[in-house]
Amino acid sequence: MISFFVFIFAAVLAAIGFRLVAASTAARGPRPEAVVFVGAVLGAAFLGLLFHAFSPRIGLSELGAAGVLPMVALLLVAAVLYALCALRGALGGPPFLADLLVIAAALASLHFLPDLNIHILRRPASSEYFDLGKWAAPLTIIWMWAAARMTAAMNRAPQVTGGYLGIVASVLWVLVALDARGATSFSATIFPTTVSAALAGAGLASLPFALRRANFNLSWSAALAMGFLLAQVATLGFLKNTAFAILALSLLAFGLPLLDVSFYRLKARRRDKKVDYQEEHLRLHEVLRRRGLAPAKIAALYLLLGAWLCALGVLLARWVPAPIVGWQIALRLAFWMIMTLGGALLFFSVTRVLMRRREDEEIPDEVEAFGVKISPVTMQEALDRIDEFVAGRAPRHVLTSDANSILRAQEDAEYAAIMQRADLITPDGYGLVWGARLLNLPIYERVTGVDMVSGICERLARHGGSIYILGSAPGVAATAAQKLSERFSGLRVAGTQHGYFQKDGLSEEEVARAVRDAKPDVLFVAFGIPRQEKFIAQHRDAMAVPVSLGVGGSFDVYSENLKRAPEYVQRSGMEWLYRVWQEPARWKRMSYVPRFMLFALRTWIFGAPKPKAQPHNPPNV
Repeated sequence: MISFFVFIFAAVLAAIGFRLVAASTAARGPRPEAVVFVGAVLGAAFLGLLFHAFSPRIGLSELGAAGVLPMVALLLVAAVLYALCALRGALGGPPFLADLLVIAAALASLHFLPDLNIHILRRPASSEYFDLGKWAAPLTIIWMWAAARMTAAMNRAPQVTGGYLGIVASVLWVLVALDARGATSFSATIFPTTVSAALAGAGLASLPFALRRANFNLSWSAALAMGFLLAQVATLGFLKNTAFAILALSLLAFGLPLLDVSFYRLKARRRDKKVDYQEEHLRLHEVLRRRGLAPAKIAALYLLLGAWLCALGVLLARWVPAPIVGWQIALRLAFWMIMTLGGALLFFSVTRVLMRRREDEEIPDEVEAFGVKISPVTMQEALDRIDEFVAGRAPRHVLTSDANSILRAQEDAEYAAIMQRADLITPDGYGLVWGARLLNLPIYERVTGVDMVSGICERLARHGGSIYILGSAPGVAATAAQKLSERFSGLRVAGTQHGYFQKDGLSEEEVARAVRDAKPDVLFVAFGIPRQEKFIAQHRDAMAVPVSLGVGGSFDVYSENLKRAPEYVQRSGMEWLYRVWQEPARWKRMSYVPRFMLFALRTWIFGAPKPKAQPHNPPNV
């Protein structure tokens, strides 16, 4: 209960301090966020220890070597470490001096509380323990130094460190509280629960402030001191073996990408190119900033990755019920590896999808993706190309390609050939964008058929252009045409025809002649994939329409038979799920989503599939 109040007090204290810092316009020396964070953590932890000292469980008689005073000394060690490291930075002292200060702080901590030594460790995914013997003290010092340094390394990425400390401390706090029954001393539970609660409160309270302010950053000295304090929490008492796994995984996951790793340098070596010194020493977050990711998004991604790895650390360290045999250990380790790789892949793919086109990036007219041709265009560029096609009057085929069409092309050679011959193929759907970005192709945004209908109609309306709607259920095409003409004043509807014309005794050739006689500027065909593309390819020259575009079920939306997903759902890539929610019968057709994800991963790992044998082109194509 006391640790919960410590958590609340630290959160409130930090929130008030951060708000005052945000409102302050005074000239600043040391980073005020760092002072607020360290003060909130140490102040709340100290207050919590005092409450414990006067609680019935401990009492004033336990203020000796086995009681509260040594724990207060550990807080003072962390405070002194922060002050001295900040002074070193202000005076421009050498970096190795900070390492010496951390080692001295570790020695002082072991002096005040010998229980801090890591005497035993549990083997990963095992219930067996081994004694460190004479290596206990040296390894404890090395661990504390490594934890402090790796936490400080994370400070290179703005907006991350406070939240990271809050996430890891929250996990430690819950675990210590749940396993308090195994404690052998007050220091093994009181100090870890109190300090981790304080770190969790201040760290989580920093999140809303950090994500709103791009320059929010704890100082290097504060991150070092708080990482050292977190190492003290992790090494104390019975929980040290579990916490070791959690912290090791989390710190490595955050520290390694943010160290002096040169992504441009690695790329240059692969391509036999040279880069300048500044590019050689870019960190991961700097690379992501260059590729258009907002600082808040980068911080959120890092924090989510940290939470994921904390969960995996708990799984690795705690999922070891006894008795346990060899195959169970192997099974647990295999599961943990799969989850780790899955998290890494998710982080990698999400960062790729969130990247944006650079201003100086050279974008080709077409790229090969998954064995087919894709035009890496934005919506604006696609509409400009369509304007050119309309002005040129030659029959053109515009095709929208999503995950379903990519899979269809792998199985249907005729459809694959049509995709290769199309004049413009836009990336329709987040699935395709995700897969293309996984392959590092310059496809950054989706250009959907339903959005192109609006864009095309808006542009045609400016100079009295015309459309022809072919497809959908009886009545849908006519209703959609009426809605579009009302929405876009000046747009002419050259004609409509529902997609069940064969029941009315009409052939495809007769429909094609009707379209030709109507002389529209743009033909929208809504037969569904692949029928609409095959119809356009077969009758394109006969219809003589400047632009023919397959739009699937778009006119169910424009006729208002279906409601389109809200914009935030569209941005999240879940529009297909919203469609299934409106039409539950479509869920069986949604199997292409996981199939495409597996196909994209296989392509990424093993390369593009071999192209299908293409049928002979029909004479009128």
